[in-house]
Amino acid sequence: MADIHVKGLPELQKLLDTLPAKVEANIIRSALRVGMKVVQAEAKDNAYRSSGELAAALGIGTRLRGGRATATLRARGFDGYKAMWQEFGTRPHFPPIDALKDWCAKFLGDERLAFVVARAISRRGTMAQPFMGPALLENMPVFVDAMAAAVDKAVTRAASLD
Repeated sequence: MADIHVKGLPELQKLLDTLPAKVEANIIRSALRVGMKVVQAEAKDNAYRSSGELAAALGIGTRLRGGRATATLRARGFDGYKAMWQEFGTRPHFPPIDALKDWCAKFLGDERLAFVVARAISRRGTMAQPFMGPALLENMPVFVDAMAAAVDKAVTRAASLD
């Protein structure tokens, strides 16, 4: 998890204090979502694509709890559990051979190699192929700029309604 520190927050807070609390919360959550969309696009590009299902499973969530707003990028759905394995790799284990047959046929050209691949995984595990962490770190300035632009736009729109 990364914490972001932004300059100019006291001035922004003074402006947000003039708005109703619900509008303020919606502006902050919306800005976080806009910023996280930049990270999501990069993570989708970075994700290893054997089928594209992992990239399609990436979703954004925002939450406001106890006055603290957060945005998360999560892999959801049936294929979402694979994200952790790709991001961090795995320790040595012996995977089911039937689960590897399709992969071996597609990428190695022979499904009979599934046992050899399973044995290699049982000895070495799988290598990490990070895609979410680098996406966040590489896009941190863009994330902050997108958030600032979204807050500016929303505050201007809210101020014009008064």
